[in-house]
Amino acid sequence: MEKNATSASTNQIGTPTEVDTILDDSELISMVKGACHGSCPIYTLTILNNGKCEFNGKRFCKKLGAFTATLSSTELNLLKQKIAGLDMASYPEQIQSMIPDFPSTEITCTLEDGTPKSVWWRSGAPGELEEMAIVLDKFRQDLSWEVDVHAPLPAGTIENEMLISLKDGIEAAEFAKAYKAYDLTPLKQLVPKQNYWLFKFDTQKISGVEMLNLLNKSEKIHNVEFNKELEQRH
Repeated sequence: MEKNATSASTNQIGTPTEVDTILDDSELISMVKGACHGSCPIYTLTILNNGKCEFNGKRFCKKLGAFTATLSSTELNLLKQKIAGLDMASYPEQIQSMIPDFPSTEITCTLEDGTPKSVWWRSGAPGELEEMAIVLDKFRQDLSWEVDVHAPLPAGTIENEMLISLKDGIEAAEFAKAYKAYDLTPLKQLVPKQNYWLFKFDTQKISGVEMLNLLNKSEKIHNVEFNKELEQRH
């Protein structure tokens, strides 16, 4: 795709030091947040050169599944200036950490020669990388996200079935009544003596991602996720 030419110089990640008007749909920067020994948000955030943002919440996020948002021109230009201050080529691909409990972070940018460069860490990253992670996570929290209805579900996902861990004392049948408009129905208790259930619902009345996020807001559950075909589980 054509890009608007400017006379701005570039640094090692191929980002103009004076932000230009690149508006293509190639990837500008992405961040993957991994698990910790707790309930840290697990997600992927990708921002394109045209300002489009793609979010995929996996666990412990207020939004689960695929969502999209768009940066304002001011937000996009400020982000590109921030990226211009990174010296990605000089960083190791993995920064060793002595604190395994911390969540992992991986940031990927494109170098001047067009190749992607990723840096992974749990702790001990240069200050500018840690600051970038904070900026990107703030986008996750503050942007006006909308469900990406065109995004495919992960392979093996059973869209009309949910695995729900209910809090102690919550009865599955009573819980389902709050979602009767979507025909939410408990099918079976999956683990004896644990409040862990398989539910089904009607995807003609609500999409899988929308139902996932609706259930995720409930204070009566510990966790919710799509059911998957047996061969897809690990």
